[in-house]
Amino acid sequence: MPQSEDRQKAKDAFHVAKLALFNVRLLHDFESVSGQSEEIDRIIKSRSSYDNVAFPVSLMHQGTFLPFAYICMVWLWEIAKAEDNSDVIICEAQKKFDFSSVIKSANGPRTIKMPAHVIRLVRNAISHARVTTEDSCFSFSDIGGKEKTPTTIRLTWSELGQLSEAILFAINAWLYPAAEVTSA
Repeated sequence: MPQSEDRQKAKDAFHVAKLALFNVRLLHDFESVSGQSEEIDRIIKSRSSYDNVAFPVSLMHQGTFLPFAYICMVWLWEIAKAEDNSDVIICEAQKKFDFSSVIKSANGPRTIKMPAHVIRLVRNAISHARVTTEDSCFSFSDIGGKEKTPTTIRLTWSELGQLSEAILFAINAWLYPAAEVTSA
């Protein structure tokens, strides 16, 4: 049976998202040995000097997590959900991310009771540039329909990375399901 065009687009986008995860993890690895490796320190110092960024510079910051979240929660999500499988992806994401504390942190008129509500609000906030950054967290705000004020969810950098990764792995499980075991 031929693969749908949407599914092939999702596989292509998934590959790019996996590469983005690789970059985030590589930056984390470099940062973890910064100060212990002269070569890595030289590379970081050279890049920071060339880009006019004060040294020492943290490699894990808002600019690391927000683009990764965009790739996973907006671009990849929109392509993957084209086959009407949002519920399957959300169910799988719940295995990798604890939505309960995020749900409790919601502030505003919108009811945020389920993981789907969290994903929709964060996805909308990212795609409509309604994200503010603080020292160690992001605030995602969305307003829609008849709402007069926005509803906001706060996530730490780490939580945003974990949520994005949970979406990535959930889409992986949908795209590449484990082979079913059949009895002989």
